[in-house]
Amino acid sequence: MKKIYRIFLYGFTFFLFGFSCYPTNVSAQTYALTKSYDNTYLFAVPEGGWSSITVNMNYTERYTKYDSITNKFYSRECFFAYKSAYATSMPVGNVISVKHFTNSGGELHHFTKWNDLAVIVQPGYDGIWSKQNGKNKFYQNTTTNYAYVAFQVSCSGAVPPIQTGGLKLVLKTK
Repeated sequence: MKKIYRIFLYGFTFFLFGFSCYPTNVSAQTYALTKSYDNTYLFAVPEGGWSSITVNMNYTERYTKYDSITNKFYSRECFFAYKSAYATSMPVGNVISVKHFTNSGGELHHFTKWNDLAVIVQPGYDGIWSKQNGKNKFYQNTTTNYAYVAFQVSCSGAVPPIQTGGLKLVLKTK
């Protein structure tokens, strides 16, 4: 009888130990929407020839399915880099803002707090901006809302000295 009791006790203990170690907070499957942008901008520099800047940008919105009709966008990553070619004035570029908008253009959110995002890049870039934001935003999976990354490129002494551009990523997932 003692032997049966011990076997039962050991078996029950292993069962409880195994059950208590089972991960109950299993992570939801994650998804991503990504869009890339590449373009070259030219600047006329009086008595200085031409200057150019090539912009390479990659923007990603990461999300999980919150319920059957809602997505939780929990992270966004933006990589912005440029290469310049010039004789007298070097063009530079920078990200101005990252925002979510309604389909009609109404601003939903302006993301202002960014953390550095480590990246490995090929040599030759003159400037890099690589950041991540972790603000949670919830939208229906059939939304017409979109993310917009606005940037500008400029060249001192050029006419005109500033040009703007942007990348639009629709947040619809169904």
